[in-house]
Amino acid sequence: MNTMKQDKERLDYRCKRFNAVLNDAEDNWEIYKISTKRWLHRLKLCISDAENVIEEYNYEYIQAKEDTRSITSISDSFSSYISDKLKEMHNKFEEILEERRENYEHMDEEDGSKLPQYVRLLSSPLSDQSIIYGRDDDLKKIVEILIDSHQQRQEEEEDYTTSIIVLVGIGGVGKTTLAQTKITKDTLVSTSTKKSSEEWEEKPSNLTVFSVIQEKLLDEWEGKKFLLVLDDVWNEIHEFSDMLGFLRTLGVQGSKIVVTTRSKVVANTMNPSVPYNLVALNSDDAWKLFRSRAIFGSSFDYEKQLLLEDIGKKIVEKYKGLPLIIKMWKEMMEHNPMDENEILECLRLSYTNLSAKLKRCFLYCSIYPKDHVFVGDELIRLWVAQGILRDEPEDEYIYVNGLLYRTFLEKHEQLDDNWGKSKYTLHDIMHDLAHKILEEEHSLLSENKGNARFEPIHGRTFHRSLYPQPKDIKIERLHTHLKHLRNLTWADETLVYLPDSIGELIHLRYLCLDTPSLVSLPESVCRLYNLRTIQCDSLKELPINVRILRELRHIISSKYIHLSIGLAKLIHLQTLPKLKVSSEDKEYSGLEELKNLSMLRGSLVLQGLVNEYVNEEDKMLKLYQKPDLRHLELTWFYSGENQTSRVDVLNNLKPHFNLVLN
Repeated sequence: MNTMKQDKERLDYRCKRFNAVLNDAEDNWEIYKISTKRWLHRLKLCISDAENVIEEYNYEYIQAKEDTRSITSISDSFSSYISDKLKEMHNKFEEILEERRENYEHMDEEDGSKLPQYVRLLSSPLSDQSIIYGRDDDLKKIVEILIDSHQQRQEEEEDYTTSIIVLVGIGGVGKTTLAQTKITKDTLVSTSTKKSSEEWEEKPSNLTVFSVIQEKLLDEWEGKKFLLVLDDVWNEIHEFSDMLGFLRTLGVQGSKIVVTTRSKVVANTMNPSVPYNLVALNSDDAWKLFRSRAIFGSSFDYEKQLLLEDIGKKIVEKYKGLPLIIKMWKEMMEHNPMDENEILECLRLSYTNLSAKLKRCFLYCSIYPKDHVFVGDELIRLWVAQGILRDEPEDEYIYVNGLLYRTFLEKHEQLDDNWGKSKYTLHDIMHDLAHKILEEEHSLLSENKGNARFEPIHGRTFHRSLYPQPKDIKIERLHTHLKHLRNLTWADETLVYLPDSIGELIHLRYLCLDTPSLVSLPESVCRLYNLRTIQCDSLKELPINVRILRELRHIISSKYIHLSIGLAKLIHLQTLPKLKVSSEDKEYSGLEELKNLSMLRGSLVLQGLVNEYVNEEDKMLKLYQKPDLRHLELTWFYSGENQTSRVDVLNNLKPHFNLVLN
């Protein structure tokens, strides 16, 4: 038994160590050799298998504890099975390490085949953009911002002589094109010269060493008025912004700097500055752009022009108004109409600049269908369930915003609900990019060939987008098909009872049931010791032994649910459904179950409060110890005349000062 425990601990250490290698590789390495990519992918899959074995080991020990069995009473068959599995995983790691050593020995040999290498396309200082579609309002607003920022700086008598505006938007949205209009000689300069007789100095440079650039600019621009365009800036660290600080006082009053970037994080580092979010073209302007590029002035005959119009309208709809992608299609249709790789490679650089965690968060979003609407906190729960995030961060939106600010996610404010929960989607082109990356990764080991969609780790998620014909897999047999399932989203209007076999999915962390006829869960759910989220809008009753689910964080339902006995043991609970409070019914519990749940957040809705009951000291809710609660809704049960002081009752329900008043 001790040897088995030591093997498990050694395997756990190896998983943490190699996970650090993977994170380092994704954060810092530029990998071009396909053999190295293949090795890293094998390592990732091996870590996943090892984590499953460790969880099986831990599960059996938790099961023994809950059954009040001695650890030594674990069956010989399980001990033999898990010992073999632990040894098998150690052997796999040794094989992978040996493969890496062999690769190092043959590093000078030709690799044979290579995956694409990705480079950033350079932009020229000026470009022939005689006609720009759909940007008149944007140009007007940007010019107004630049002029207003200059006047405001003069009024506030700040030390800075230079105004900065940052154009932010997804790759291909037209930031560089807008900057190349020189916001430009024809627009901004003519507007500015009406207010000043001074001339603008334009000194585009392709120098790359920053210290040399500083000397050049100091020599040629000090004491002059200038317009500087910094195109496609990626550096998100404040030190970079500090290095550019000398530019803010280099010229005379009225100098301007225009920055283009795909990252709002860049914009936030360049203070003081004014960010301007550039969105995609509307459908009419996008169609005008495509028609001017692909049809007007072309040598195509009439029939081909009609064909191009039909294709063009589909392209405009698919890529939702991204000008760069629309402009690329003329050349693509002339040469290889089926190859869209060039389009995706324009966006690959955005992905390359993400941190390892953000890369994994982004890729996981793509296993859901296009236009799938994510709720912000739902995304976090999914990422945690997958092991992408080890736990829910204190700043719960840090990773959601990380993708939003870098234009991978789009926020839909019109879809936000009454509780202030934000909703997001992936842009279609970003969805295509993620799918291509996952397809390349899986092709390294010839996995899942022919699948319509790929998972970062196969078999961890069940969703109809991954399994287009869910009828082929019965929920009763799900544990035999997907033994290591972590996220289960099941939709079935006819499902009335969840089968007991659900308790066999011992790795499950996220259970989402879109089953309007299902009102209760089987007791076998309480064997899912790793479960963190239960979401079922029709749910009216929790299992009796729900208190066993010590990892449970979220219980989500649109119905009222009776407060269960033993809920107080679930100290990690953060989300609760609307609750019916019982003061007399012995099958259910009362307010005492909630008083020590200090991690509750969001909203708390309680129905059936009784003054005498609330006033008892041991029934106090201790709302003042729940700083993350934002909304509170309390409903009283009227039981006739009572003598309890309403002041005392309200004092016992005093919330934390973070509560939001509607």
